[in-house]
Amino acid sequence: MSIEVDVERRGVKKSSILDNPEAHAYYREHSPSYQTAQRRKRQGTRPGKMTTPSVGSLRIDPDRDVDRVRRRYLHMTKADLVERLLVVEQTYAESQRHLARLQFELAEQQRENEAMKLGKTL
Repeated sequence: MSIEVDVERRGVKKSSILDNPEAHAYYREHSPSYQTAQRRKRQGTRPGKMTTPSVGSLRIDPDRDVDRVRRRYLHMTKADLVERLLVVEQTYAESQRHLARLQFELAEQQRENEAMKLGKTL
């Protein structure tokens, strides 16, 4: 709007407002876009805003859009990222334990099958 009022059609530059404490305070008080951005920031840092996924609900699509996920992570708070990392680590550890248990069960099944084959052939 300042461009329309200015005779030279140059308007007021952002740095002029930021460098002048009185002008900056007026801008913060009366700018709808500034107030909207502040509300968005406050909502982003509100405790408990992000619900930490439970270990059972952690589903990651291998074909997901990694750039989109990266942008989403860049908008998260450090505390939210730490919680997410802890859930992922816990899920990974549990899946490794489950995999090891399945491998032992498979090896046991294979031994039993071999024993049954040997018993039938004798």
